[in-house]
Amino acid sequence: MIDKTKFIDIHTHQEPKGIDRVGVVNLYPDKIPEVRKDGYYSLGLHPWFIPEKGLDNLFKILEENALMPEIVAIGECGLDKLSKCPMNVQQKVFERQIEIAEQVQKPLIIHCVHAFNELVQTKMHSKSIVEWIVHGFNSNTMVADMLLRHEIYLSFGKALFNPQSNASKVILEVEDDMFLLETDDADVDIQSVYQAVSRLVDMDLDLLKLSMFTNFINCFKI
Repeated sequence: MIDKTKFIDIHTHQEPKGIDRVGVVNLYPDKIPEVRKDGYYSLGLHPWFIPEKGLDNLFKILEENALMPEIVAIGECGLDKLSKCPMNVQQKVFERQIEIAEQVQKPLIIHCVHAFNELVQTKMHSKSIVEWIVHGFNSNTMVADMLLRHEIYLSFGKALFNPQSNASKVILEVEDDMFLLETDDADVDIQSVYQAVSRLVDMDLDLLKLSMFTNFINCFKI
C-alpha cells in the first residue's frame, strides 16, 4: 500500500530504489520481464518502436496483460512526428491502445512530439474517459493550456533542472491537481525532481508529496 510520504515516479525505465520511492516502470509488449507482485508497471507500444510486421501479436500480448493488477497504465504510447513510422500508422496504433485503456479502465501515459493538435483531436474524437497523461512535458504555455483545457495531465521531469526550460515556466502556471512527476530514462533520482519543483513553485516538500500522492491515486485508481 502506498503512503503519502513516498516519492512517486509515474514514468520510469528503472525499478525504483529505496523504500521511500514508488515507480511506474515502463514495459514493451515484446520485452516483458517477470513483474514484481508489489510493483507498478505501464505497458504499451511507443511510436518509435512500431514494427512493420508483427503488430497483431504485440497487441495480443498487450491485451492479455493489460488486466494484470500490476499493469496500472497503458503506454507509453502516442504520436511523434520525428518517428520514422508513418503518422497514419502511428494514429491507428494509438487509437487501438486508447480502446484497450478504455476496456480495462486504466490511464494512458502519452509520448507526444510535435503532434499536440492531433493528440487533442484524437481525444475529442475518441470520447475517452480514462485519464490521459502527457509525460516529459517541455512545451510552451500555449500547448499546456490547450492540453489542460481538455483535462490532460502534464508530467514533468528532468527539464525542470534547467530554469530556462519551458517546463520550468509552465509548472508555475499549472494547478497543483493537474501535474505529476517522473524521471523517464534520465539518470536522475525522483527525489531531486521533487526538490526542484519544491523550489520552483515555493511549496513545502511534504505538501508537494501529498499533492502528488493525491494526483497519483486519482489518475491511476490505485
